[in-house]
Amino acid sequence: LQNSGLNSPLLRDLPNEIMAIMTLADETAHDARAYLAVNLRRDHFFDPRTTEIHRLIMALAKRRKNLPSWKTLKAASQLSAEAKELLDEESYPPVKTEGDAEQIISVLERLRQGRVIITMYDATMDKMQAEDADPQEAFTIIEQGLLDARAFSSDEALRVSPNGNLAEALEALLERKSPSTIPTGFRDFDDEAGGLPRGGLTTIAASSGGGKSCMALQICVNAFWDGYSCALVTLEMNRDQMLGRMAANVANVNYRDINLQGNTIRGKLHTLSDMQKTKMRKAKDKMLKHTEDTGARLEIFPMQDTTISEIALQLRAFDYDIIVIDYINLLNKDDSGEQNEAQALGEIARIAKVQASSTNSAWIVLA
Repeated sequence: LQNSGLNSPLLRDLPNEIMAIMTLADETAHDARAYLAVNLRRDHFFDPRTTEIHRLIMALAKRRKNLPSWKTLKAASQLSAEAKELLDEESYPPVKTEGDAEQIISVLERLRQGRVIITMYDATMDKMQAEDADPQEAFTIIEQGLLDARAFSSDEALRVSPNGNLAEALEALLERKSPSTIPTGFRDFDDEAGGLPRGGLTTIAASSGGGKSCMALQICVNAFWDGYSCALVTLEMNRDQMLGRMAANVANVNYRDINLQGNTIRGKLHTLSDMQKTKMRKAKDKMLKHTEDTGARLEIFPMQDTTISEIALQLRAFDYDIIVIDYINLLNKDDSGEQNEAQALGEIARIAKVQASSTNSAWIVLA
């Protein structure tokens, strides 16, 4: 792989690419065709001919609201002669079952991931061989490459059609045993919305000083007591500031008194009362016992000079139920090229949504 790069036969599988195309063009392969239409990505294809055909299929489907047939593709003036010749290939027929379609996706996804890794390796080596090489730029390439390699959603589509899956999907929903949401602890909101959606992104927006951080911390504290694990990434407060806020919350101690601890005001040293200190120590003991009994975690990470991709990679392995980013405007932008501020923030939100979906966690971004 190192010697041949993306030209390695280990990173491409033309037969599976052809079968995917043939199935998309087969009007009789209902289940397999629908499954591939939903789950195939443009970068699942490596051969320029299959890439060309897939691009046209999706463009026509978007315009006509249904997938084009084999005859339509053969007659399409947009296709090159080489691509049309591939459509006459009889060695790799379309598949008929959803199980076979899943197998095609599995193979093409593994190869796609391999190509992403090789591209990441080449770009990293090129960057590090430059005279003014900056390891931080190489880290960014690696982080984005790993996210791209992992970013694949296998959520099944909902199909209301003669051969669709509405009945099975509805029964699965009715018989669901585990909740798809995490309660926030704010009763009125949870009664209406059920809580935070697993696999989804929630945005909390307010003006500066509007209480976003306090609300996010309260959600995390509430979830912790309910047995969930939470990570709160703060880009504007240090550890002592966040500890003070959390202690004030769980011990019911005035945060102003905690914040002023050790300060001299009008010539007098401000200290917490013995009763306040006792309440905070008891709250600490209660939290430690709770985490031992339930396995729930509440972890706060003060970070600076970081991107959403870096955060996602650092937290991915720790199986959090809730991840909070405080807040989006303080994040460094990933390599966004010519994107304006709005586009860059949109890209941050997209990455957060992908990570929430792939880890089945609830992400909260403050804005």
